[in-house]
Amino acid sequence: PNAWGLYDVIGNVSEWTRSDYKAYPYADGDGRNDGDATAKKTARGGSWADRPKVTGSATRYGYLPWQKVYNVGIRVILEE
Repeated sequence: PNAWGLYDVIGNVSEWTRSDYKAYPYADGDGRNDGDATAKKTARGGSWADRPKVTGSATRYGYLPWQKVYNVGIRVILEE
């Protein structure tokens, strides 16, 4: 388990995010979270297809929204 007692959080599939894929460092208000449906989106974390050293949550890839990707999934969230 990790520090929070969770198992198998990293390494199953990378996760789509709603954030646009933009260069770091992160800048609040740079528009990456505005919801542009045509911009490249960020997929975070590694998957079963990646080498172990790039399976951490800091790993990110950029994909077009319509692009089919075999090792990226989603995690359902609820914003309050």
